[in-house]
This record gives sequence, C-alpha cells and structure tokens, in this order.
Amino acid sequence: MSALEYSLAFGAVWISCLLMVMLTATAEQKGGRTLLERAFWGRACRMSVKRRYELVSRARESGFGVPSMALRDYLQREDVLYLASLPAHLVKVMTPVIVAFPTGFALTMSIKLEMWGVWAPLMFTLVFLFPAFISLAIVSLMAAHAQRRWTNEAVAATGRRAFTALLSDVHATGRRPTGRFPFNPPHVSAVKALSDFASALEKYALIRAVPGGRPMPEVVAKYAGAATSLRKLQSGLELDRVEGRVDALNEVRRILEVLASGRIREISAVDETESGVLVVHRVRVDRRKQFLALLFASLGVVAAGATLVAFGKDIKDIAGPVIGASAVVLIGAWVKWLRLPSEQGSGSPSGGSGGGMPNP
Repeated sequence: MSALEYSLAFGAVWISCLLMVMLTATAEQKGGRTLLERAFWGRACRMSVKRRYELVSRARESGFGVPSMALRDYLQREDVLYLASLPAHLVKVMTPVIVAFPTGFALTMSIKLEMWGVWAPLMFTLVFLFPAFISLAIVSLMAAHAQRRWTNEAVAATGRRAFTALLSDVHATGRRPTGRFPFNPPHVSAVKALSDFASALEKYALIRAVPGGRPMPEVVAKYAGAATSLRKLQSGLELDRVEGRVDALNEVRRILEVLASGRIREISAVDETESGVLVVHRVRVDRRKQFLALLFASLGVVAAGATLVAFGKDIKDIAGPVIGASAVVLIGAWVKWLRLPSEQGSGSPSGGSGGGMPNP
C-alpha cells in the first residue's frame, strides 16, 4: 500500500471514531446502559463487592465504627454505576484521540515535505497534530452532554474515597519515611479527598441539577452549603490532625447517610447562596467557549497559511499581510486569555479548586 492509501485508511477509521462519539453523545441521558457499560458491568459488580468489604474492614480497624447497612448498600449500588460508567466513558473519548496520532503520521507521509524547504519540520508537526487537536475539541464538546445524566454516582464515589482516606491513620510513625509519596504529610490525601468531595457536590448541583439550563436555586444552595462545610473542615484537619480528622469523618459520614436516605434537604444546615456558584459556573462555561473559538480560529489561520504557501503564488502579496495580521490578533487574544483567572485559579466560590473526574 502507498502512503496515500495508508492515510486514507487511517483517516476513515479516525472519522468513524469521531462519528461514533458524536452519534452517542446523548446516549447516557436516556437512563439505560450503553453498549460499553454493559461490557464493564460484570467487572463493576465484582469490584463493588470487594470494595465494600475493604471499606468495612478499614472502618473496623480504625475503631470509628462500621457504616450502617443502608449506607453500605447505597455506596455499593453507586459504586457499580461509577465503575461501569467511568471506563466506558474513557474508552469512548480516548479512542479517537489515540487513533488521531497514527492518522496524523500517515497524512504527513502522504504529502511532499521536501517542497516546503526550511518549513518542512513545522509543516510536519502541524499536520501530525491536526487530527489530535480536532479530536480533543470534539471530545470536549461532547463531554458536556455526557455529564448531564441524572445520577450522582460520581458524588458517592468521591465521598467514599474521602471517607476511606480519613479512616487511614494520619500520624507519621517510625524513623524513616514510608509510603508512596514520602515527602507528603500523611494527612495530605485526606485534605485532597475532602476538596474533591466538595467539588463533586457543587458539580452535581450545577450540571446534573440544572436541567435545560434552568437552575434549581434551592438544590444549588443546599449542595453549595455542604461543599462549604467540607472546605472549612479541610482547615481543621490541617490545624488539628486528631480532632479535625474526627470532625471531618463525622461530617462526611453524615452527608453520605443523607444521600443514602434521600432526605437531601438535610444535607446542609445552612444554605449557601446559589448566586456565587452559578456565577463561577458561567465563567467556566464562557472560558471554555473562548478556548474552543481561539483553537478553531488558530487552526483556520494555520490552514490558510499552508494553503497560501502551497497554491497561492498569485495572491501572496494580498493575502499574506491579511494572514499575518490575523495571526498577530490571535496571538494577542491567546495572551489575554492565558492571563485571565484560570478555571483552577477561580476555583469554587468557597475557595476550593475544581476537581476533574473523581476517582473512587
């Protein structure tokens, strides 16, 4: 097969993967199991049983007390959903990104780089990375739809991880550092887990409890209040390792018990105003849209420049300055966008940093 035939074959596979992502973007919103989730379902059920026994044994070893049967059943049920949906989602979104790299390499082999002279390395890099950029942009757009499934298994999984991290001993013993991260104090994992749990509560209120873009003020206020209380406990855990750990354990357990019982009004005694959470949410959405607009504009300018160099010998004098001016404007826009408070910097209205996809 020639280089052109290889590029066409990889391009067809890459486009097919992108089409599958776009056509199944709203499949999770229907409430049923997708094909990939069915494939991971048996493994998720087996792992949930194992993780349930690990949680119980760790609770007994810590002396804090075994969680109630209702809470254990709730965590196991949500664990099955999370352990099935997370790998299925990762497989779906990572497949077009992974296929994009051999596609880009095949495309670079099909073009005549020697005609570009000193610009050949730059052209090779642009063509090689172009499919990956397109895949990342489409996956980012489609991911917003996948997150609108009306379920809170990510919240329960993150809460379980926070509860497990707090059950671990926070005291350093012995003369030599131990553990996977010896330079981190033993309580760091618990502090980070509390932050992730707080971010997951706010994310659920904003994305899963905002149907059709019309927020539920009371729902957002309750979850935001619970997130604020968790972030206050982070400071207590840092300042007083023993009492702070006990207070955080009690609060995390109480929130999980409320989620298991379904009495969500009791998740927070004090309602945090929902306006701050929604403002941060709108800022994040606007910033993401600006990034995508700048990305597509930059790719358009690069494509126009490459086309001009290859085929536009008669219009170089006219189109060259226009493309150059557009590139300068885009560089200025990128600099301005990068200098704005980032999503991590703005964090949440309570002062925490936003978390990504939580791990159980």
